[in-house]
Amino acid sequence: MEKIEGLLLEITFMNESNGFTVGTLSYEGDELTVVGCMPGVLVGETLLLTGNFTEHPDYGEQFKVSSFEISAPQEEGAILLFLSSGVIHGVGEAMARRIVKHFGKDTLHVIEHQKERLTEISGIGSAKAQQIHESFLENMELRSVMMFFRAHGITTEMAMKVYHQLGSDCVAKAKQNPYVLFENVSGFSFPAADKLAFAMNFPRNFPPRIAGGIVHVLLSAAMKEGHTCLPKSRLIAESMYILGVEEDEVINALTSLSVSGKIINCNTADDSFCFLYSFYDAEETTARHLKALAAEKSKPVKALDTYILEAEDEINIRLSEEQKEAVHSAAVHNVLVITGGPGTGKTTIIRTILSVFKKMELRVALAAPTGRAAKKMSDVTGHEAKTIHRLLELAYSIGDEEQFFMRDESYPLEIDALIIDEMSMVDISLMSHMLRALPPGCRLILVGDADQLPSVGPGTVLKDILAADTIPSIRLHVIFRQAAMSMIVQNAHKINHGKIPLCNEEGTDFFFLERTTSESITDTILDLVTNRLPKAYGFVPGTDIQILTPVKKTSLGVNSLCSLLQSQLNPKTKTTAEMKYGSTIFRTGDRVMQIKNDYEISWSKPNGEEGIGVFNGDMGTLEDIDEIARTFRIVFDDERIVIYPFSKLEMLTLAYAITVHKSQGSEFDCLVMPVFSSPPKLQTRNLFYTAVTRAKKIVVLVGSRAVMMKMVQNDFEALRYGTLKDQLMKNGGHVCPSPNFYPLPEVTLP
Repeated sequence: MEKIEGLLLEITFMNESNGFTVGTLSYEGDELTVVGCMPGVLVGETLLLTGNFTEHPDYGEQFKVSSFEISAPQEEGAILLFLSSGVIHGVGEAMARRIVKHFGKDTLHVIEHQKERLTEISGIGSAKAQQIHESFLENMELRSVMMFFRAHGITTEMAMKVYHQLGSDCVAKAKQNPYVLFENVSGFSFPAADKLAFAMNFPRNFPPRIAGGIVHVLLSAAMKEGHTCLPKSRLIAESMYILGVEEDEVINALTSLSVSGKIINCNTADDSFCFLYSFYDAEETTARHLKALAAEKSKPVKALDTYILEAEDEINIRLSEEQKEAVHSAAVHNVLVITGGPGTGKTTIIRTILSVFKKMELRVALAAPTGRAAKKMSDVTGHEAKTIHRLLELAYSIGDEEQFFMRDESYPLEIDALIIDEMSMVDISLMSHMLRALPPGCRLILVGDADQLPSVGPGTVLKDILAADTIPSIRLHVIFRQAAMSMIVQNAHKINHGKIPLCNEEGTDFFFLERTTSESITDTILDLVTNRLPKAYGFVPGTDIQILTPVKKTSLGVNSLCSLLQSQLNPKTKTTAEMKYGSTIFRTGDRVMQIKNDYEISWSKPNGEEGIGVFNGDMGTLEDIDEIARTFRIVFDDERIVIYPFSKLEMLTLAYAITVHKSQGSEFDCLVMPVFSSPPKLQTRNLFYTAVTRAKKIVVLVGSRAVMMKMVQNDFEALRYGTLKDQLMKNGGHVCPSPNFYPLPEVTLP
């Protein structure tokens, strides 16, 4: 690292949200372009910069800034440059010259502490003087905020969030109670607030700390393990452990949180359970709306049989009795759940229901949890399908940085029927928002595979609804003849029933290549992706072939495989731009994936459509890296174009290999999966089943046959605490959360 010092002559570009700045520095008698995060810097200030000299191919020599210090303008020339830059509202170049000529080196002191003296200048009255004074203070406040938080290891982007969400007195608020940042600033973590508090010598038993720690435990349980609530005893024990405080202190804080309504207590004969209010409200709302929908009586459809026959002719199929029952039930019930494994005709049923609903003159909407799932739904039905977020018109309030849905009880969807696919991916929060937006009498058809992994977000919505057995539902058993010809379909059902899949049969689409070491598994996967599969089937590496693995780390995890595959499929060339972020190198042409929900980022499509929000699991291609604007241009698979600032790169990862959990809702022509020893909770039957059902044409498993057998035999499913099942079964009241299972019938082959 090198250190340089100079006068800031010009600011070419500054991103106010994250402080990224491109400027011109007077350095050693010449002008030097400086680039980096420098929030609050002003023209005319002397900057002490730490960083490195670099050579940009288009813009020449630059200095990339890693840290900086500021000195206020001291000389009259620097002060004039500062005031002439336009950073002070109401002061242009001519006015700046008059002010500096009158006050000289005391100019900034006068503006800050003796504002009334500004009226000594011709053209400045008391109102103008006040405006200049307030604008100057605002600039100084922002710089002070940035310096305070930067000194405590808080990123520039987060410091800007704090400033915008808590106001100019955010430092004073943080000094009084650091945990107000965790409570009120989106994305500010409890550990970060804890670190700040300890730096300012707050005690471990500071009441806001204990309250924040309890909320942190519940949030972590929701985000990491999918629980919507926790047993009170477990919550107290975990809070004591992470906070290092006594039991009575946690109990007192928990009581205060309950009195304030931030935490809901659910008492039962056996135990007591605690919810964050938002999750309790989501479960209660979901149960209440579903029961209300199920209780409504639909108008009889006199020509229903005729409509079904006409739909069969239009689609050129003949429904099985099971499928006819599903379509008939969709027409006579206000809410219906349809579940079944691959090859059981769910897509055909959706197409038929859509046709019948149109003949009934219903306004129908189709939706799915992800962009890829929605695109697939559109392709197979010929009817536009949207993500649930887009259907509900996700909006973003810039002032307080809150996300919300425009569609709710006060502004319901203008539809008569809604069909949702891939319901296993829908978490409890999204489900409650979706139900709030349905108009009275709207029909709701929920379609999905309940045997797949649960949603990434909290809850087990689809399984809970089926287990409660209070909402009309149909489970499909019959595998259709065409689908049954695929070993992928047959083996998926075998796996789901604890049977070993058949591999390497003549003319098969399901292969197992036994390898005994990590190195041989890796070598085989690289050969398959770059050579054997493209030659044999014409698959395009990086798009048609997807690597799925249970883990992120180890030599057969996502991180290692992505790096190896990137080097083979998208190596560095003279024409490719790249950027290193942490340990990841992003390169133009890379396959990438969104790994966190971002409700505020905007997107556009080639047809002119615009919106906001990119979500966990969305995949696309990195098309451009702009080092000057510090942005990525990514085109997602559903044609959304998103410009990412470098400050959001933590939300992206390479996607040459992805985890099985991240693959939900997606389909790939060819799936390659390493099969190796990993933690037992990642060697489960439903994870294996979910992986296999992602493939459309070819499955290739590479690794240990013994491990494959263990996965088939391991029917463990992690418990998720929640009350949706019980709320659906009972009329009100708080009940004990419990794991939800229901019988799995055998499928029938043709």
